[in-house]
Amino acid sequence: MAWTLKHRLKYRLRLFELYGQVDGAAVKIGQCAVGVSRRGASQFLDRIQLLPEFGDWPEAMAALLAELGPGEFTYGWELNLEPPRHEALSALPGVTIKETTPLVVNAIDFSRWDSWESYFYGMRKGARQSAQFARRDIPDLRFKTWTGRSSMRAIPALLRLRWGLSRRKGLGLRVVDLLASYMGWMAVSPHYTVTRLAVGAGATLAAYYGADFGANTYYLEGASEPGNQGASWALLVSMIQRAYVRNPKGTFIMGYVNYATHDEEVSGGLLRARTACRVSDYPTSVIRFHYSG
Repeated sequence: MAWTLKHRLKYRLRLFELYGQVDGAAVKIGQCAVGVSRRGASQFLDRIQLLPEFGDWPEAMAALLAELGPGEFTYGWELNLEPPRHEALSALPGVTIKETTPLVVNAIDFSRWDSWESYFYGMRKGARQSAQFARRDIPDLRFKTWTGRSSMRAIPALLRLRWGLSRRKGLGLRVVDLLASYMGWMAVSPHYTVTRLAVGAGATLAAYYGADFGANTYYLEGASEPGNQGASWALLVSMIQRAYVRNPKGTFIMGYVNYATHDEEVSGGLLRARTACRVSDYPTSVIRFHYSG
């Protein structure tokens, strides 16, 4: 619904269910959503979702393309843990790859640790101490957390901190775009939304904006005041711990990197921060291709 509202002038959303034969009966084995373009390339949203025991991805994609018909398509998403599908796609009859963008998703795989304590003390010392020193040096540091539509209460602080971050880094973000994104997502998908603010020393020092979905927690955006005395690290660690408690075998997805365009200095040490959190790398890709039918 959120995607449809944002792209309603460019795409028509189609939802698909995939069925296979099990003991002579048709059984649902997967599903996916496709934004069919009114002009240009149609977009697979996220990925084809298949039950593990029916994981024949090429066969599923071939069936979907036969249903959709000839055209231009884009497959993949920047926060997708699915492996690259370039080779599988290029082997399908009628498919011509136009462009492939390799990406690496950085996510904390909690299954690598036996307990929260083993994860926490496995973080890089500097990151761990920054979070601990914040609690020591900001005596009134506290967190305010909202889920669902009540997350809208965090929007003013999110806007202010994101706008400040944009100005410092020259990102060119527009307040109206940020507001529309927050309001749209929180209005139509509130049951996935979680926000948390770090408050202390008479100010809001850092903000977290994310989503819970299945076993995954998505860290969608964050921002902080400069010179926040480690409050941003304390906030991030608290959200990682919340995700661990929610699912000790799940993943905390911190974002992606396109190594062809990434500049670590411009990003403010983004990869160094993620490495400090002991992320695992999940190679994936966004693929633009033509299907002739």
